Amino acid sequence: MKVELLVRLSEVVGGNILCRDGIDLELTCPVQGLPTPQITWLRGDKKIGSGGRLRLGILREESSGNYSCVATNIAGEARKTTKLTVKCKLCR
Repeated sequence: MKVELLVRLSEVVGGNILCRDGIDLELTCPVQGLPTPQITWLRGDKKIGSGGRLRLGILREESSGNYSCVATNIAGEARKTTKLTVKCKLCR
């Protein structure tokens, strides 16, 4: 019998993340402002979600890329980006 543990990570967006495939990853975007900002998530230039959390699920090498949290209100826009690199756990 083979038992595998699921590793779950929650990281604040910004900077670089290097991890192996099979990790369950969630990015968070802690934003405050008045009025409350609207939060949009991008992968590259494509919109992939909204709200304060982005659950990427179980990572594969294809999950690698740049993920950005964009917070917008009438005062302007703020953006933080994470470069995610996913390595294959069975590859050398």
